[in-house]
Amino acid sequence: MTCDHHHHHQTFILLAAYVIFGALHECSHLIAAVWFLPPLDHNNDSSYYANPSALVNTAVRAIFGRYSIVQFSDVVSDDGGNENRIVLDEEENEGAAILQMIVHAGWIFSLVLAVLCHWLYSIVRNKDTTDESSLHNTQQTTMQRLFLEPALPIAAYITAMEAITTDLFGFVPVHPYNILRDLNS
Repeated sequence: MTCDHHHHHQTFILLAAYVIFGALHECSHLIAAVWFLPPLDHNNDSSYYANPSALVNTAVRAIFGRYSIVQFSDVVSDDGGNENRIVLDEEENEGAAILQMIVHAGWIFSLVLAVLCHWLYSIVRNKDTTDESSLHNTQQTTMQRLFLEPALPIAAYITAMEAITTDLFGFVPVHPYNILRDLNS
């Protein structure tokens, strides 16, 4: 394998892993939302997330925009048919706590993923350097070959740093479109 081909291969792996890890990060928010929030509409079997076009929009947003929008209803019906309202504007209520759990699920998932990728990279590299015959071993699994180079852990580190910056520290970049839209309103 030539050096130039190897460089392009690693660049592709880094980019693909970055996209996949970002999508998985956004999925962690959506999974937390499904876990902690009630269904959108108790009277309607067609949930927002069961709608194929909504799923495509969510996937495109997660892959290319690296963000997700959690749809929820602010009215919750208990088993007795009584309606309770979830308020997300105040700090000291159940709705704000649920929202924080959904937000924090993302950076926690991404940090665990980065640690796991680092750990796997260390194991594969240590095994590879202790066994010189494995340097060109054709019987290595695809996963072992992927973790011989640092592209996967680097993509996981970048995703975790982005997640910590946005989800934990609250830095949310402002898109120019939103600024123009707000100015024209």
